[in-house]
Amino acid sequence: MLAKINWEKIDWSKSNVVIAAELSLSRVIIKRMRTQYAPETRSMIPKETWQKVDWSKSDGVIAKALDSRKVIVGLLRKKYAPMTRRAMCALKIAARYRQVDFNRPSKVIAAELGCGQGYILVLRRKYAPETLEQYRGLGKSSPRYDWHKVDWRKYDTDLAKELGCSEERVRQKRLVLAPETHKSDRRKGLRVSKWVAVNFQRPNQVIAAEMQVGTGFVAVNRRKFAPETCQKFSARILYHWSKVDWTKPRRVIAAELGCSYAAVAAAWYRKYRVLAAAGQIPAKPA
Repeated sequence: MLAKINWEKIDWSKSNVVIAAELSLSRVIIKRMRTQYAPETRSMIPKETWQKVDWSKSDGVIAKALDSRKVIVGLLRKKYAPMTRRAMCALKIAARYRQVDFNRPSKVIAAELGCGQGYILVLRRKYAPETLEQYRGLGKSSPRYDWHKVDWRKYDTDLAKELGCSEERVRQKRLVLAPETHKSDRRKGLRVSKWVAVNFQRPNQVIAAEMQVGTGFVAVNRRKFAPETCQKFSARILYHWSKVDWTKPRRVIAAELGCSYAAVAAAWYRKYRVLAAAGQIPAKPA
């Protein structure tokens, strides 16, 4: 296919991209053929000219002065003056942020630029320091609050709204100044106050029904808050399992004895598997 093309009649004044599109070939092939048939058109500007360029200027200024393209200037900058690339990037960034209106809250600017509020504060200090006092409280330092006068009985959300700061900052100050009011400690305090008010001069079953918890949990709190009543109300109930009619369903037995179904099942597997194996009682009661 390449042999059928008359490369000498190609208009080499056009770019490789245009010629490649016309011939349906890749730019790599066009570049190789340009070197072979029209090497003088590879660069309209001599190499000596690029070496004398003032690379402290931007790509656009150099491209306009040499009647070239900005993309080519950028590629040749990488070749002849790579140390100036970072400086040019800094100039572009500075030109971008100098156009930003910093007479707005940092949150609004951050949403517009797609960055964090902390970075906006850095830019504000650099490009618009006169706006620091208005939009950052006391300038470089953070707003000061009288944390010792804060009512720590309130939630972090309410305190953050009152003080005009973030919930995270309120939470951190709470851990330092009032750790006992932290969420986990506050819940623990509510649990403690609830069990302190309980009248333990009653059986565990009665207290469990009232508190809507298990009897075991009542026994644990009895040992903690009223140990003097343990001997009277927490004595282990001994059931006469030998007198139980095991032909009845387990749930019926549990209801007759006033114990749990689990206790009946445990007694069955612990003491009466021998009877079941001997065939004296059903192997699988209901």
